[in-house]
Amino acid sequence: MLPWWAWLLLGLGGASAVGAVAAYVVLRATAAGRRFLALSRRGKVRFGRSLVRDPAVPRRAKWILGGLAIYLAFPLDIIPDAVPILGHLDDLLVALLAIALVLVSTPREALERALREGEAYDAGRRRAAP
Repeated sequence: MLPWWAWLLLGLGGASAVGAVAAYVVLRATAAGRRFLALSRRGKVRFGRSLVRDPAVPRRAKWILGGLAIYLAFPLDIIPDAVPILGHLDDLLVALLAIALVLVSTPREALERALREGEAYDAGRRRAAP
């Protein structure tokens, strides 16, 4: 029989997995979400930096991006990262939900500019690679 905390971790992990899959499906449903998911890691950083610097982006979206960066950098999580697989699912869930909120709350023109900047960075990296 598992102790109570193991059941709690399993429940949180299962809920995180279901939430992450649902957030991923929602992100894939939009063209902007698919373009964002296609960016490299550094392209996503460029995308976020472009949104934070753009005055047309609402303050709420900037706060969400800042909160996401702090959450991912902070060593304490909902489920500790030391727990195999489940420990990273909560980070994935929070990141997908935050990005979905940013995509919904950002004006289309600002979103397009940021996506183009991230895609241009990725295209430049591909050309420069031997």
